[in-house]
Amino acid sequence: MRSARLAVTALFLAAALVAQAPAPPDVALHKAEVAKLSWMVGTWEGDGWSQRGEVKSEFRQTEKIALKLDGQTLELEGEGRSKADASKVVFRALGVVFYDPYAKGVRLASWTDMGYWAVSPMTVTAKGYSWTIDLPNNKTRYTATFSGGKWSEIGEWSADGKSWAKFFEMNLTKKS
Repeated sequence: MRSARLAVTALFLAAALVAQAPAPPDVALHKAEVAKLSWMVGTWEGDGWSQRGEVKSEFRQTEKIALKLDGQTLELEGEGRSKADASKVVFRALGVVFYDPYAKGVRLASWTDMGYWAVSPMTVTAKGYSWTIDLPNNKTRYTATFSGGKWSEIGEWSADGKSWAKFFEMNLTKKS
């Protein structure tokens, strides 16, 4: 008798869990949101600069962009090499753009070779995108515009979210 009650209880618990299971993801929506940036796919090259404190460095940047997971994600892999010494890598980054159904928006997960990482909301526009990293003591935002096979992007930081200082710029041309 006890084993029968246990089996019935287990059955009710299993049914309750199935009833509360989340709906399957809307893969078509995920693909449609990421597809808004699919024109970025290819290899991009150009020049840029970044500044940390008083030190400003110039670099040659390469970005390789590819759709992944059947179009559900967009992978961005960037590498900057010193303009003064092309054998010296000064920056590497990896980004993955995806649709977040819980936030109902596009996100960018990004990592750098310096150990920094973030998952940030991304705003996609007809001419580019922007994304922001909010930290307790400052904010960083990146704004990119695209036109005629050209990619221009700036990075700015702010201590108060009102006044912004540019610390990064790159200008790339699509190669393939």
